[in-house]
Amino acid sequence: MSDYDPKAEEYAEDFVDILERTPLDRKLLDLFSQGLDGRVLDLACGPGQVAGYLQQKGLEVRGLALSARMVELARAHFPDVDFEVGDLLNLGEESEFAAITAFYAVVHLKDRQLQRSLSEMFRALRPGGRLLLTFHSELLEGQPDYRILSLEKLKELCLQAGFLLEVTVERMPVADEDGTRRGIVWASRPG
Repeated sequence: MSDYDPKAEEYAEDFVDILERTPLDRKLLDLFSQGLDGRVLDLACGPGQVAGYLQQKGLEVRGLALSARMVELARAHFPDVDFEVGDLLNLGEESEFAAITAFYAVVHLKDRQLQRSLSEMFRALRPGGRLLLTFHSELLEGQPDYRILSLEKLKELCLQAGFLLEVTVERMPVADEDGTRRGIVWASRPG
C-alpha cells in the first residue's frame, strides 16, 4: 500500500475538477498539446484530471500514480484513459512518449530523487518530446506538507538532465488553491 492510499478519496474530491477552477492551467494544457502526435504520459496523475483533459482533446494518454487507490479513482472518473500504478523514479521500459506532464509530481521528492525523476522523464521522451512540470515555487502563506522548489532550481535541474527550456513562468494561486506561487516549466528533449 502506498502512503497516498489513505488520502486518495479526499485528494480526489478536492482535485478531480481543479482544471475547471484554474483557467490558466487549461490554457497551458491547450497550448502544450497543440500539434502533439504520439503518446502522452501523465506522471503522479492523482485522480486523473490532467490525463482526462488531454484525452478529451483526442490524445492517447497514459496516467501513472504510486497509489493503487488513486489509480482506481482515476479509472472511475476517466474510464477511457489507461491508468496504472507506477513510480516516476523508475519508469522501466517506458519510452518514446511525445510528451510527459507532471503536475505537482515533484513536490514530495528529495534532491536526489528529483534529479533521478528528471533523468527518467528525459529517457522516456522521444527526441523532440515535450515536458510540462508544475510545482509550488514560493510560499505566500501557511505551512504546507509539500516541498517548495524555486523556479531557478527546477530550471537548473532540467538543464542538468539534458532538457532545453522552452517556457518558464510563475503564477499566483487562484480559486481555492493553497497560498503558494506556482512554477511552470515547459521543456523539451533535444532532437
